[in-house]
Amino acid sequence: MLLAAALPRTRRVAVARVALRRRETLAALRVRDRTIVLQPLLWPDRIRRPDIPFLHEDVEPHHGELHHAVRLVQGLAPEESPYTDDHRAALEAVVRAKPAGGDVERPPNANRPKASPGC
Repeated sequence: MLLAAALPRTRRVAVARVALRRRETLAALRVRDRTIVLQPLLWPDRIRRPDIPFLHEDVEPHHGELHHAVRLVQGLAPEESPYTDDHRAALEAVVRAKPAGGDVERPPNANRPKASPGC
C-alpha cells in the first residue's frame, strides 16, 4: 500500500525487465485504482480492471511512512535509463547494413528452424 501511495506522488513508474513467453521485455509498474500493476510495455491492451474485494477500503498511510517511501522512490530513480532493447538494436543494425551492401551475418548461437519432414 505504501509503494502504491508513493509512486503517484513522485509522478513516476518503476521499470522492470521480465521474461514472458520465452522472450525478455520491459514492463512498467504502475498504480491503477490503488493497485500496483505490472504492465508489459509492448502489450498495453492486456491490462484488466482489478477485481479485489478490499480495493476500495479507506486506508491512509501515516504521514511519516509516506514521506520516507516518497524519498526512497526518488532516491532509487537513476538519472538515465539503464535499460536497452537489444533485440531492436540488432534489428536496426541489420536494416542499416543491408542497403549499404554490408554483410548480414547470423549470430553464431542462433538456431535455425528444423525443416518439416514433408518438405
